[in-house]
Amino acid sequence: MARHQTQYQVRMIMKENRDGSPDRQKARHGSLMRSIRQLQARGYGKNWDLRNLGKKEVHRLVHDMRSAGLSHRTI
Repeated sequence: MARHQTQYQVRMIMKENRDGSPDRQKARHGSLMRSIRQLQARGYGKNWDLRNLGKKEVHRLVHDMRSAGLSHRTI
């Protein structure tokens, strides 16, 4: 079974940027995957390129997080 492009890109990002403890890396990976799932729920395909992530998408994610009642520090 082939991996989706976005999941593969997140894996490569995490492999290249090993900052922090293993627990922190795991939390960062979870946060990235959660953001991708949110964007996919908004209509983005499973195989879109993370390099195309722009201001508009980031603003949508932040707006969704604020709507969910997450604190400033969590966002």
